[in-house]
Amino acid sequence: MDRYHGAIVSIGPLSDAVLDRFGISDLVIPKLRVLTQTIRSSRWEETLRKGDWGLTYEQAANLSQAMYTDISRQVQSVSPVCFFGRPISS
Repeated sequence: MDRYHGAIVSIGPLSDAVLDRFGISDLVIPKLRVLTQTIRSSRWEETLRKGDWGLTYEQAANLSQAMYTDISRQVQSVSPVCFFGRPISS
């Protein structure tokens, strides 16, 4: 058993579509979550092409872009507030 066990929670719809397109198992999602939390986004594609991942250029490029877009969409939906709980005006 590896250290990436646990609930499989989607990164986002684009990432899911890329995994499905290339026939990559959803079982890699926990490991992808660790990758997104420990490696800079500019290195995701390179990391996905090396080592245990061994994805092709096309797979790695598509998956890293999809993950970046999915995560960026999640972050943009957060409304910033100041320390006192009032919205920050633009």
